[in-house]
Amino acid sequence: MTRNEPKLEEGNMTMSTKESAESECRPSKGLLRATAGVYILYFIAGFPLLLRASLIVPANAVATAAKITSSETLYRITIVTDLVSYALYLGLAYLFYLLLRHVNRPWALLGALLTVGGCIVLIVATSLLSAPLALLTGDFYKAISLPERQELALLAIKIYNQAFIIGLFLFGVQWLIMGPLFALSRVVPRAVGYLLTAGGIAWVAFAVASLIAPPIGAAMRPFVLAIGSIAEIALAVFLLVHGVRARSPA
Repeated sequence: MTRNEPKLEEGNMTMSTKESAESECRPSKGLLRATAGVYILYFIAGFPLLLRASLIVPANAVATAAKITSSETLYRITIVTDLVSYALYLGLAYLFYLLLRHVNRPWALLGALLTVGGCIVLIVATSLLSAPLALLTGDFYKAISLPERQELALLAIKIYNQAFIIGLFLFGVQWLIMGPLFALSRVVPRAVGYLLTAGGIAWVAFAVASLIAPPIGAAMRPFVLAIGSIAEIALAVFLLVHGVRARSPA
């Protein structure tokens, strides 16, 4: 028995060392709270996008122009809030990397880079939304007839929509990478990671369908929005809950 005691002690020390090293590698509770906080701000900033959708009539340039000019302030605000939401998501790209690097640093970095790429595409696309304002308001393009300016304004919005879909494709691939990483991370329940992965599959399928067969993409849109939104809201909620729990005394 005496001879075995050192071995048992050594084994216990090894296990405790592994546990302490593993706990050190895991994200801090402060990081969880910060990520959840930025996520909530992102959701708030992204909400006005739904309001702008009500101003767009895809098959009617005249109606779209009338709605934009009659709600010019709202339209302008949605452009600003879009840019704010993308800036916040760039911050999330870095926070996601910090949360997941202990699982697999190269894959976490690749996922973060795809997130940055998607944000850059959407930021560039958002610049197209200023074209309708230039065409429909002010005296800059009076040499072009009003019907032509209205058609050009709707064309700029349609190009923006196509670029937005490309951005969604990049975000979908991001979640195909980060979803499994979250499932393995122990930061959130495995089910959330699987749900994020399903959301990634849905976003990629939607983007491909929208670019190749737009009617199929349009039919998929409600389902994809639902699963993608639920997945990211679930992630934000669990990050917030785990971060707040850390403040409670043991």
